[in-house]
Amino acid sequence: MPEQTPATALAPDLPSLEHPDGPSVTVIADSVSAHTGDRIASFEIRTHRFVLAEWNTHCLASRSSASSRAIPVAKQLDRYRDDPAWPISWPVEQPGMSGGDELRGDDLELARDLFARVHDLTAAAVDEYLADTESRGRPRLHKSVLNRLLEPLQWHTMLFTLALPARNFFAQRAERGAQPELRACAEMMRDLVEISEPVALPDGQWHLPYLRPGEDLGDADPRLVSSARCARTSFLGQSVGRPVEADVELCVSKLIPSKHWSPFEHVATPAPLNLHWGSVSDPGRPGCSIEVRSAEVGKFPGWIQYRHILEAAHGWDSYR
Repeated sequence: MPEQTPATALAPDLPSLEHPDGPSVTVIADSVSAHTGDRIASFEIRTHRFVLAEWNTHCLASRSSASSRAIPVAKQLDRYRDDPAWPISWPVEQPGMSGGDELRGDDLELARDLFARVHDLTAAAVDEYLADTESRGRPRLHKSVLNRLLEPLQWHTMLFTLALPARNFFAQRAERGAQPELRACAEMMRDLVEISEPVALPDGQWHLPYLRPGEDLGDADPRLVSSARCARTSFLGQSVGRPVEADVELCVSKLIPSKHWSPFEHVATPAPLNLHWGSVSDPGRPGCSIEVRSAEVGKFPGWIQYRHILEAAHGWDSYR
């Protein structure tokens, strides 16, 4: 497996799995409500960038992702050149969304050579453009656009928090017909859910990704520290140690004033009343209704996410 660039200084005892072809999943935080038994877990996931759109279809999860707008082009180019995200599977073309049997022999080599040539040509072209603009003192295209050329064969890091057991997610993504690059991560997530021991949290305690046990935060609000570290996923910034004051400052001076609420979704506290029981009726089938259970506010039944507490405190109402 290629050497990975760590997204964060993770504790060595966090449950983690790695796929031989590069993807990896680590449980960052795993909590269960002492009141309702509802469980949520936060996973740091290294996945193929070209399946990100499929990850993003799942509305049950809160996500914070590494951003092409935030990472310098030179750094992205080094990662792209040194550790490309090759496909896991090389299937034969056939009708439908899933490929057939794996290519073999010369046919497999021909397909791999195509990807290698596209990879090398893209890296060389971007490198030449950087060198040319620098040598001539010319303005350079911003990384939010230039980095897009490197995305198709790039690794992608994201924080993915969801309510368990997440049956629909695993039924779709950890099964034979799923895209193999996504299925590899979903299967590791499913296996980690089985072996990870959630921490039981009573009312008033918090699910806090990226906070290490026994970490001294001084007077800093742990919810802000955790949220800032979740936000740093956007530029793979957890690998650099920072004082907790810098984490708090990021939240107070940048994230909250700019209404950048998504990193605060990963931080949550048990809320037994944040539950809705009801029924959904099908207008086309009189008398047919389905019982549903969901969160009144946010995504996690039995929990309240810090995002919505902050929004209410600042007079914002996007959660309604």
